[in-house]
Amino acid sequence: MVSDEKGNSGCIDVDGNVVIDLKYDWIEEGYSSETTYVVEKNGKYGAVNRMNDVVIPLEYEEIGPFYNGAVWAYKGNELFRIREDGTIITSIKVREVIDV
Repeated sequence: MVSDEKGNSGCIDVDGNVVIDLKYDWIEEGYSSETTYVVEKNGKYGAVNRMNDVVIPLEYEEIGPFYNGAVWAYKGNELFRIREDGTIITSIKVREVIDV
């Protein structure tokens, strides 16, 4: 994970090639699976894969780390369990989320 002089974050490989464009406000290694990274831009969270494709749209208010190939994400009054490929496994209507 790297950040440029403007604070934009992304990923490069060991040869210095850009793997994930440096255009996100936040990207965190602990929030990644082997092939997918949780990112944040303008206060919204989603995920990108190593091909630099957005696989979970950046539309969630909060998102947790990947665990067993999926993440918990929160938007509005719904909590979602989402696979690495963007498939929603389940959604639950909630009143409040303390932490994902």
